Amino acid sequence: MGHLYNGFRWDYNEKLLITDGYDPDWKPDRSKILYHDGKYTNNICEVDYPSGSNKVRLTSSGSDSSAKYNFDGSKIVFRSRRTGNEDIFVMDSDGSNQMRLTDDPADDNQPWWSPDGTKIVYGVGYSLWVMNSDGTNKQQLTLPGNGDQHAIYSPDGKYIAFTSGRSGNADIWVMNADGTNLVQLTTDSSQDEAVDWSPDGSKILFGSDRSGNSDRWMMMLGETPIPATIDIDQDTLNLKSTGKWITCYIELPEGYDVADIDISTILLEDTISAEANPTEIGDYDDDGIADLMVKFDRSAVQEILEVGEEVQIEVTGELTDGTLFEGTDTIWVIDTGKGKGKGK
Repeated sequence: MGHLYNGFRWDYNEKLLITDGYDPDWKPDRSKILYHDGKYTNNICEVDYPSGSNKVRLTSSGSDSSAKYNFDGSKIVFRSRRTGNEDIFVMDSDGSNQMRLTDDPADDNQPWWSPDGTKIVYGVGYSLWVMNSDGTNKQQLTLPGNGDQHAIYSPDGKYIAFTSGRSGNADIWVMNADGTNLVQLTTDSSQDEAVDWSPDGSKILFGSDRSGNSDRWMMMLGETPIPATIDIDQDTLNLKSTGKWITCYIELPEGYDVADIDISTILLEDTISAEANPTEIGDYDDDGIADLMVKFDRSAVQEILEVGEEVQIEVTGELTDGTLFEGTDTIWVIDTGKGKGKGK
């Protein structure tokens, strides 16, 4: 997912008062709105849209909030303090069959359904977890201590956007649904939070005080490449050298296979294509993970590089399924017959 191409303030031109309440959620068919009815003493309620009539109270514990419909409106997930601390519950859409899904000493909060209704992402304190919709198979996605909260699945279920303080203040981040490949989307010094996706997944809405007031903003998303580990061999490149090739080793993160890399898409500095041959797959750094070895024309590489002790070189490409990858390595570039490598 991820580069922030532009962000702009979202203007709401039409407002319709339906009812007094907090944290509303649409039923998927847009026939009803789900909400909780108090700021401190909360119950989950449902009301017809757009008339605001037929208010139905679905819970009565006085401690329920953060209610969300699943994909077909048949189930509702919510958090409740009825057990003494915050836990995640689920119930049928008419309020029946209320079932506790979590039982942690820490507060469990802010649940959100996956688009297919099979999983629920939620917060435990300030870390993010995911579980099956029946409460089984709980898995931790992020570690505590970073202020991670307000997680929400993308419409296709592949990504999770969330608010995090790991950069020093509240910013919007996105990660794969399994917790890998965390990418920071906003870098403003303001507080960016309360994230949501557009229905097609191409935009992210979020709250921010960057204008001096608390407003809603929107950003367009581009595809974020997966991070690759790049090793340029040798560590020192002599511009006087008359060798034929520059050798590069590419390693992909867990869940991806270098055998799926489309060699024809590999570029060094967005300019120089990898040679079609020779290529080879092996574990060149002895870390138990396969690497793809490719080569670039040495003279072409030497033409675009400048002398320096720490010259960063970027290598990009695509997998056969269209997934992008990118990574960098840092080498020494010299213009004499002598020089010492940085030594890896």
